Order: sequence, then structure tokens, then C-alpha cells
Amino acid sequence: MAAQLAFPSQRFALANGLRATIVHAPDDSRAAVLLRVAAGSHDEPAAFPGLAHFLEHLLFLGGECFSDEQRLMPFVQACGGRLNASTQARSTDFFFELPSAHLEQGLERLLDMLAHPCLDEAGQLREREVLEAEYRARAGDLDTLCDAALARGLTPGHPLADFHAGNRASLAVEQAGFQQALGDFHRRHYQAGQLSLTLLGPQSPAELRRLAERFAMGLPGGAPQARSVPPALSPLRGEGLRLRLPAGPPRLWLAFALDEQPPALEAAVDFFSWLIRDEAPGALLAQLCERGWLDEMRVRLPYQHAGQALLVLDFTLADERAATRERVEAALFDWLAFMAAASWRELLAEYAGQAARRLVELAPLERVREWQRATAGVDEQGIAALFAQLQPQRLIRLSGDDRVAGEWVESAGFGVWLEREPARPPVSRTGDWRFGVADGAGVAASSPVGAEVMLPWLPGPEERGALFLRWRLADAGRASFFALQRALRPVAGAARKRGVELRFTAQGMDWQLTLQGDADALPDVLAATASVLREPVSSACAQGLRLSLAERRRQAGELPIRQLLYALPDSLALGGSLHHTEREATAERIVAGWRQARWDGLLVGLSAERRRVVGQWLSTVPGISQPAGLPPPPLPAGAHRHDLALAGDEHAVLLFCPLADRSAAGEATWRLLARCFEEPFYRRLRSEMQLGYAVFSGFRQVGGLPGLLFAVQSPWASAEQLLGHVDAFLDDSRLLATAPLDDLRRALSSSLEAPVRFPERAEHAWQLHQAGRPHDWPGRLREALAGLTRDDLLAAHQALLASAGGRWMLTSA
Repeated sequence: MAAQLAFPSQRFALANGLRATIVHAPDDSRAAVLLRVAAGSHDEPAAFPGLAHFLEHLLFLGGECFSDEQRLMPFVQACGGRLNASTQARSTDFFFELPSAHLEQGLERLLDMLAHPCLDEAGQLREREVLEAEYRARAGDLDTLCDAALARGLTPGHPLADFHAGNRASLAVEQAGFQQALGDFHRRHYQAGQLSLTLLGPQSPAELRRLAERFAMGLPGGAPQARSVPPALSPLRGEGLRLRLPAGPPRLWLAFALDEQPPALEAAVDFFSWLIRDEAPGALLAQLCERGWLDEMRVRLPYQHAGQALLVLDFTLADERAATRERVEAALFDWLAFMAAASWRELLAEYAGQAARRLVELAPLERVREWQRATAGVDEQGIAALFAQLQPQRLIRLSGDDRVAGEWVESAGFGVWLEREPARPPVSRTGDWRFGVADGAGVAASSPVGAEVMLPWLPGPEERGALFLRWRLADAGRASFFALQRALRPVAGAARKRGVELRFTAQGMDWQLTLQGDADALPDVLAATASVLREPVSSACAQGLRLSLAERRRQAGELPIRQLLYALPDSLALGGSLHHTEREATAERIVAGWRQARWDGLLVGLSAERRRVVGQWLSTVPGISQPAGLPPPPLPAGAHRHDLALAGDEHAVLLFCPLADRSAAGEATWRLLARCFEEPFYRRLRSEMQLGYAVFSGFRQVGGLPGLLFAVQSPWASAEQLLGHVDAFLDDSRLLATAPLDDLRRALSSSLEAPVRFPERAEHAWQLHQAGRPHDWPGRLREALAGLTRDDLLAAHQALLASAGGRWMLTSA
């Protein structure tokens, strides 16, 4: 059953073999592109592991017509867009999003780099060092280590156990044989018969088709290449595996080796993920979390081809005990048996409706990437085929924590510490499983009697709404936040089934609640949420401290640059100190914290009657409302540095320079300054200096504070050296003397246009509210931007160097 889609689309094949899909999205202000090559890492020559991934990187260096700053990457970045690429086992994807007016220019650059790439050896040698840095970073990535360990459980000889990431040793750029193989791979696979193109944008279908046809004209023609049939995934080795984790909470991975699956397997897995990740009362995930066995779960499909697949269920456990792993596994198989006997018809109808709503809510880039899966449709036969193979005999059981001893082995090109454990008979368990909640559950009986609380309001569709609330607490404790977050998960699960997304997050001193979705359900979800916040259940409070410590462990397993990004809001809010008091969460402590808490908010959309009902329920929200809004936290002047003791061999630095002049002209100047820096910073530190894989900069808002952010992570340079390189870059005033101001100004002005889609428009309004800006602030920025001169930029650059707004440095010690 396919989702009922809100976007007209067409699929067609062009004369030279290109397969195209066009999607008309009239309400979007941005366009998105997905180009898929029917070849990936399992199609590369065995003599040069990583060649397919390496070619993906090389193509972004540009082509014959567009090089240097005119390449696709800097062009999209200058437009305020997003882009990336991904090499999978049997496919390679290139995708980007940008303002719709620039779609044709983006396609021209994509075509140039694909059909006429610049593959000079000097550029290859530089990019090989980038790939080496990426390889070293991935050596500590948990998904990479998991997939490498799981490959040890497969039958020998499957390409999943081979090395495909590529590094300095495997990419013999200097050899003639490598250059021949690289050229052959490009000629064989980067031709129209191997490519599929999806265009999504507000342009008319006729215009989108014209763009697809023009793109195809520049490609060499060809036919689809014959694809080799992979060897069988099974028989499996049968033993369980234990993996030593570099950091993070204990994990359990239950991976199923599938075969002879129908073509729409991805759509069936999406439906399965929707089922198993349901958090409404009575669902599997809700019960496992409530019992304190589990904190989170994910569903991944790291490999699928020719009916084969490896489906991985990734459980974040509450503790390292074997008994906990056995309980979770037993509950899973009991739930699978329960769901396999269920009637799929009603569930598929409900899923189709929710999937269609979700597709509408996605940003263009995410929507174009999911389009083929979302429109493939899934039926009862496909679901039955999937569930029939989710059996213990197809299972690879992998668990891990940081206490596993193990033996160092190499698998799929990465080193892992593994130990084997004997296969054990499954533990039986019978649960009282349900999917979702009964009709009408969670609906408030009547509105409260209290006085209506009025929030700032912006118009929007009456059938949809968005409510944002923000509390500022003096010292409520992290454990209290995580206790409330846990207590709200069943409410969020039930809300999702009624078309409302609920998020409860923390940043610095603030806790934030977001409710967005169906207008009829939103007041009821607010009522249920306020009730839980006022009186959290004791079982959730009992887990608060453990959940807080588990989140610290989870973050410790992330890349160093991500850990610094996590720490930045706290550093700004707490004046540079990252010390948190860890105390048990109790209902009494939470209630006491609410008495001192102040809160503000924003409401977008809804009819007048619905806004009145929301206002009445807001009177039940804990804390003291602040009609005038909460100001951004004050920042001490000067330079501040915080060194974090992070595990691992790589170093990272983060530099955040808060906006010095908060006028429209001041912010417009700093935004343009950020655009001038973005591409040169990336090019110099990543490509020319080859410091590392993770390098970025830009204008960001952190905890309501706008400013310039610079970040870099390196496997070779120390933190002090990285700071020196960042400072040397910023000291170079020649960048501003040669920056193409008119082009950057036009692109920045375009990016400041108000979003068209409701979710983005509501989120954008909330960002303005948090920064203390009026709703017409983007228009004021555009007016100020039009009058800026190069002298204004040079003055802003001097203010930046003088740390006029402050200077916050976070480093990995």
C-alpha cells in the first residue's frame, strides 16, 4: 500500500538511458536533487579497496567548466544550501538542496563534475590524505565497528567482510594500474545507463522535465551494467560475539541475515521500524524502557542487494548484565511472534497516512532522499516475507561495552577487539503487547478553569499548529531533566499516532518543549504533557540519574568535534564552567525546581478557538510565565577557554565568536563575513593543509546567541596547532579583499527569505524569538545587507579579531 502523496510526480526514461523522476512541490522555496549511480564499493576492483569511495570524493574537486570557487560544493554553500554524498555497497548517491532559483546552475555543476571530472594526480594525492583522515576517524565510529564485527559472523567470502572504505595504503595513486582502474570505473559506471536522477522543487512539471532532459544531454550514453550475484550470507557461524567499545553505554545488536526478499524491502523495513519503535503505552519499546532494561533502539539496513540484506536492531542497554541482554532478546522474539500473527491491513492503512504526513513535513533534501522508498509501497506479502525470516536461526548476536577484554582482529579493514560466546537457547517470555493506544486515549475531558495564558502568536494554517515553550531554571539538575524526558516518552508515542510531534530538549540553562502537528490533537497533547511535567511518575524519577550518566557515556563515544559541539551551549550559559551537579531526581526536587523556573513561548498557526483552548491549558504549565520573553543569558567579556579531557588519538577545536553588534546592520555584516570565510576556511584547512576530515565554519545561533563558529578535527595536529591554524586563517585580511561580495550578498539575501513550508517557518520564528528578534528581522537584515560595503566587512573583521563580542574556545585536551 503506497502512501497517499501530496506531490505530483512523473517517472520517465530518456533516450540515452538516464532514468528520471520529477516531483512538483509547489509549497517549497527550495529545490533538491538526488543523483544515484548503480555502482558502489562492492563493484570496485579488488586490487584497490576504496576506489569507489575515493572517486566520490574526487568528483567534488570540480570539472572542466567549473573549478575552484565555482565548483558545486562552494556554489551550494554560498547559496546557503546543503550537499553531501554517500558510497554504499551497490550504489553511490550525490544529493544537494539550494534555493529553487539556483537549481539549473546547481545541475550544471553536478553534470560537469560527473561527466568531465578533474582527476589530476596532485589533487588525488591531496584528497587521499583526506580519505586517510576519514578512515582514522571511522576507526572509532560505533556503527563502523559494529558492522566490522558483524561481518565475522557471516559465512566466509562475502564482500561485507572486505575492506571498502579506502585509506593511504589501499589507494595507490602513484601506480599506472590504479589510474587505469580509476578511469575504467568512471567510464563504465558514470554514464546515463547507470544513473537515475530525482528532481524536486516548486518549478512546474514541464520545467523540471526540461531540466532533467538538459542534464541528460550532457551525459555519455550507455546501457545498465550487468551486476554480479553476491555469495550467500549464510550459513552463519552460530556463535555470539562480544565487542569492546571505546566509550559509551552498553549495546546489544541483533542482526538478521535475510535472503530472497522482494524488491520493496526498504519500504517493508520502514514499516517494520515504525512498528517496533512505537513508544505508545503497551508497545515493545515503551515496555522495555519502563522496565529499565533499555534506553533507546534503532533499526538499520547497512546492506541490501539482489534480495539479500542485513537488518540490524541496535539496542542501547541500561546496564552490562547478561540477564538484561537475555530479557531484551526474549521480549523481541515474543513481540515478533505477536506481530506476525496480527492483521496487517489496518496497520498498513495507518502507516500510510502517517508516512504521507511525515513526507510532507520533511525538508526538500530529506524528502528527495526518501522519495523512491516512500513511493515504492509495501503490501501484506512483503511484510510477511520480512517477518518470516526474523527468526533465531538467522540471527547474529553481538553485544558490547567498554569492559570486554577480547582479542584484536581485523575485519572489513578495521581493527576490533572481539571475544566469542557460545550460542545459548532463547529465554522464553510472554508479554502483553499492544500497538499504539485505543481511540480517544489521552484526550482531555474538559479545559481547565484557570485564566488563559497569552503567548506571542504568528498566523499560519488553522488545521496545523506549533507550540514552543522554554524554561530557564537556576539549578534543577540534569537528572531531573532526563527523568522528565523519560516520563514524556509514552506521551510522545501516543501524540505521534495522533499527528503531533513532541520534543523535550535541554540546552545550557534552558529546557525546551516543542509540539507541532494536527490542530485538533495539539491541545490534548499539551494537557497530557503539562500533567506529566507537574507530577512525573516515580519510575521515571528513579531512572533520572542513571539516564544522565548514560548520556554522558553516549557522548563520550562520539567524535571529538561532536563532543565539543555538545559542550558549547553549557559553556556559554554557565560562563565557561562545565561542571554539573549530579543528584538523584525525585518528584519533590522537580516540583521545587518548577517553583523558581521562568518560562516563555511562541504559538504559530491554529484557529482562534484552538488558541483559546491552548491558552487555558497553558495555565497548567509549571513555572512562572514571562510574557515579555526570556533574554539571552549574559556573557562575560573577553576570551574564554575550556579544555575537555576527551578519549582518543584525535584532537579538535571549536571557536565561537558571539555577535558584537546586535543591530540589523551589525548582524548582516557578520553573516556576510561568515559567507566570505566558509569556502576558503574549508579549502585551506581541509584540502590544502590536509589537517583532517571534519572542517566547517559558518554563522550559527547557539542558545539564542548568534555568532561565528569555526571547527576542525585532526588526527595529526595538536589542539594548540589547530588553534594556531584557525587564528592564522582569521588574521589573513586578503580573503576579504578578493571575496566576490556581490555574488555572496545575493546568495545570502536569498537565504534570508522566509521559509514557505510550515514546519520550517515555525522553527525559524522560534529561533528569532529565542534571540530576542522581532518577526520581521529577516527583512531588516536584507535591507541592511543591500547597503554593505567592503569597508564595513573590514571593520567587522577587526572587531572579530579584537574579540569585541567575546571569544569562546573549546579544545580536546
